[in-house]
Amino acid sequence: MFVEAAGRWLETARREVVATVAPRRCAGCDATDRDLAICASCVTALARLPQPDAVMRHGSMVRSAFAYSEPLRSIIHRAKWGDARSALTVVAHLAALRLEVRGFALPDVVVPVPLASGRLRERGYNQAAVLADAVAARLGVTCSQALVRCRETSTQVGSDEAVRHANVAGAFAASQPVGGTVWLIDDVHTTGATTEAATAALLLGGASRVDIAVAARVL
Repeated sequence: MFVEAAGRWLETARREVVATVAPRRCAGCDATDRDLAICASCVTALARLPQPDAVMRHGSMVRSAFAYSEPLRSIIHRAKWGDARSALTVVAHLAALRLEVRGFALPDVVVPVPLASGRLRERGYNQAAVLADAVAARLGVTCSQALVRCRETSTQVGSDEAVRHANVAGAFAASQPVGGTVWLIDDVHTTGATTEAATAALLLGGASRVDIAVAARVL
């Protein structure tokens, strides 16, 4: 009992020191906040972002929780490149709530878009998987890691649509059978090149239908 209590005390002390020396910054606006990954003002701003209407793209329905605008753009950028996983988790739960309340037909399973192995090692986590876990928990369905990358791809940032499609064509494969209706989960939907390639792999893996659910869509 004493050892456990001492361990908790040491961890609390460590956090206090870290917060004093290097205060936590809001992932949305960079304001200092010792306790919150996203400050209250940015959470309010997120809640006010419009939710885009569902659209049909490449044979799949694309459902989005938010328009890709500030402060969400900064939060996602820092989640990818600045180790802001806790902020991404907040966004994931807010996105899952929005996707649920719109009354969409529930999927049988959700599958995150897998991250390239090099970027996964560098980042330490897959932002799409964080979102997929939150969506699965909210909807009460299974989250499956049934999709894998069968080859590395270069970053899509700054590429036009044709280059994006060529870059990810054939980059995914289903590692196990996936039946029924699948929601393919990603953080941001831009041209749809990545999700189109991933959808093709899931359909080959046995899915009867694949729709897309993302935290944000570029309008």
